[in-house]
Amino acid sequence: MAGARRRALAALGALCAAATALNPTAVRDAAARGGAPVSAGAALTLSPGLSGLLSHFCIVTSYDGFEAMTARYAAMLGVAAPTTGTAGGNGTGTYLGKRLMGTTKIAFLQLNNDTRVEFLAGVPWEGSWWRDVFLDKGVEVHHQGYVLPKGTDIWAYVQAFAAIYGPAVQWGRWGTPDQPGSGCYAYCDAQASLGVTVEILANDRDCDNLPFPPAE
Repeated sequence: MAGARRRALAALGALCAAATALNPTAVRDAAARGGAPVSAGAALTLSPGLSGLLSHFCIVTSYDGFEAMTARYAAMLGVAAPTTGTAGGNGTGTYLGKRLMGTTKIAFLQLNNDTRVEFLAGVPWEGSWWRDVFLDKGVEVHHQGYVLPKGTDIWAYVQAFAAIYGPAVQWGRWGTPDQPGSGCYAYCDAQASLGVTVEILANDRDCDNLPFPPAE
């Protein structure tokens, strides 16, 4: 299973690198290294950069231990424990090139005016980046989440990011496309280059070019 997952990630990385048009230098370099992330000293940059766009970071934990984890964080912060919700599933997202069927428990706690901590725990019986990162590494900081400025095409940005730092492995939408309150996300596996998955988010029409799940 681990070998198949590594092969799928390598293929996705090469695909994203080859498709990127925003940063020709990143495309060339990524192709030369088979879609792998660049070294820590590489000078490639993104436009816009993600400084000032952090909305949250995420803790991934076990499915059965989810409420205990959120209660511990709430006690540390001196606030009420958050309500547990559900996200994902129903084939509305894509994971490693296939329809995402797995769901996750989800909750948030506000840290300050700009930043929240998110908690996720993927169901154990369906594959997802939530479940599989937890199975690989246990409880940890799963990702950092950045919301792109209005007018930034998320998929073009994700392709550019993937060519530099690591492949897009999971993405999806919420709400009714192009309607108020709708949005989308993509996880890029930047663990080798940045030490953590990076989630890139956008809203409304900036999600129009995000690929829909493949037909089954």
